Amino acid sequence: MEITQDFIPMSVVRKGTPLAASKFITIHETGNPSPGADALMHNKYIRSAANLARGTSWHFTVDDHSIYQHLPTSEQGIHAGTRAGNTQSIGIEICINPDGNFEQAKKNAQWLVAQLLVQLNLDKSKIKQHFDWSGKNCPATIRRTGTWQAFLNGIETGGEKAMLFNGCPNGEAVKEWQESLLKIIPGSLPNFGADSDFGGETEEWTNFFKNKVGLPHDGKVDDITYGRMLNKLQELVAAPVVTVDRVEIDRLNAANNELVNQIKIYNENYNTQANEKSKLIKESITQLQQINVLTTQNEGLIRQLAVLDAQIVQLKAIVPPPETVSWFKRMFSSK
Repeated sequence: MEITQDFIPMSVVRKGTPLAASKFITIHETGNPSPGADALMHNKYIRSAANLARGTSWHFTVDDHSIYQHLPTSEQGIHAGTRAGNTQSIGIEICINPDGNFEQAKKNAQWLVAQLLVQLNLDKSKIKQHFDWSGKNCPATIRRTGTWQAFLNGIETGGEKAMLFNGCPNGEAVKEWQESLLKIIPGSLPNFGADSDFGGETEEWTNFFKNKVGLPHDGKVDDITYGRMLNKLQELVAAPVVTVDRVEIDRLNAANNELVNQIKIYNENYNTQANEKSKLIKESITQLQQINVLTTQNEGLIRQLAVLDAQIVQLKAIVPPPETVSWFKRMFSSK
């Protein structure tokens, strides 16, 4: 079925608050027996002034021919009558309008719940009645007729006829499934191919497919599994076919090889330059070391010159002046 998304705007009945991590699915009935009170009418009502004043909101409305979605499944609604129910569950309303087919509406609701269970990775223990949260007699018709368990049982097949091929292990439907497997998983069914017999090989590859699309590995092909296969086949048909001739492939390979060679040459040049720079750096370090040695030697010479200067000053202090020397010479020469 097709789900029509028509989200209500942000308001008192849609605040965008995220649902809690532990999700449930809550089943309601609209309780509206008016003729024409189908999913479309409730889609209009939920955004009306009357409902804004009432302050209620839920996620989906289902009738016998359509499904409308009013809130994202990631947001809280106001439908369960308790905080726990509102913060943790997705609300589904089933229409009871007398000009509609209630049994078909229930089947459509079962199909929707099956999709949500798969999408949210939930099991049937997470399906609740409105009654479970608040004690309200809802879904009233299902409760009055005692068909709640039958409703839950029907969810396994999405409310439609199941194609449990391993329960009916041969025929054209099985062959069609096998051919689909061969298209989606090339190389599957290597021994028997599409032989119209749902044997062990087909069950094995069915489980392989179900694992790839996130479904339980029970070997069954129900409506959910078949729907996933149809989606994969549509993706396969929609995928563009790319054709590249041999000349183009050779050209691309040659261009790739040229690019690899250029990268190799660049790396070699880079390594050569790096080696030269390393050599220059080493030479510079050696020169700096030599300069440090010369600087140390110069500092030693400067200190030696300072010592000599001090000694000269001392010598000058003890040597007599020239006139005294001349007097001594005359005295000793006269004797």
